[in-house]
Parts: sequence; structure tokens; C-alpha cells
Amino acid sequence: MRGIEVRGLAESLRFRRRAKGINVSRQEFLDTRPLRNPSLRWERTENGTVTVFISYEKGRLASIFSRIPKEKQVMLDKVGSRVWDFCDGNHTTKKIAETINQEYKLTIEEAEAALRTYFNQLSERGLVGFILPNEAQARSAKNENRAKQRKQV
Repeated sequence: MRGIEVRGLAESLRFRRRAKGINVSRQEFLDTRPLRNPSLRWERTENGTVTVFISYEKGRLASIFSRIPKEKQVMLDKVGSRVWDFCDGNHTTKKIAETINQEYKLTIEEAEAALRTYFNQLSERGLVGFILPNEAQARSAKNENRAKQRKQV
């Protein structure tokens, strides 16, 4: 079975969108605990969905001559908003998949596949990171040390 790529919390929260993740097994993926990026502002709309606000830092000169907005809004749909509620660092992906399975009448495999895709999208945008299981954390640290050693040579 092909591993699932998951970015660690520190990588994702630094908004390093092109950072390489580590491959984790299906069980390790289910044991990860997603965590919302604490530096982002978000609010719940009247219809119960979530809007996440991403602020951009622009230089003074760029802000005068540019029409690029200072903030981008990401609007989550009903299911995405429900998943967002669980991204508190306390709930495992497995628990979230079980909840989605029950509430939206998906098979557990469909819920896991949907979460895998959704979390990859949120992670690429820097909206969530993951608290990895101990084995995956150790592997990640080992890979980082190897990469540092290669750069020094």
C-alpha cells in the first residue's frame, strides 16, 4: 500500500507550501490529530459554515500601488466546516472519519479517502497541520537531521 503524505505541524504552520511531507501508513494517518493553524482568524457564518481569513503581508510600496487584497477568504462547505470543528489537536483522523461516516452516510473507506484529500488541500494552503503519532514523529526528525547533514557537506 502506498504511504500517505502528511506534513508535520511545524512545516504546515510556517506556510511552507512546497515542503516535503513524510509518508505515513494508513494506520498512522488515522492516528494523526489535525490542528487548525492558530495564527488564522476564522468565523462561523449564519448558516453554520466556516470562513477562514488568510492575511497577506505586503510591503508599504506594494500596498500603495497594488490592488492585491490584504486578506483572502476561504469558505468551507457544510461538511468541510464540520471537519474544521474537529481540527483542534484532540481528535484523531479516525474519530473524524467515524463521525463523517455516521453523519453523512458514507462508508468508512469513503470518509477516510475524502479526509485524506481534504486534509492535503488544507495543509497545502497552510490552514492545518498535524500532530503525528510517535513513530512518525521520530521518522520525521530523523529525516530532518539527514537533510541538515547533507546541506552541511
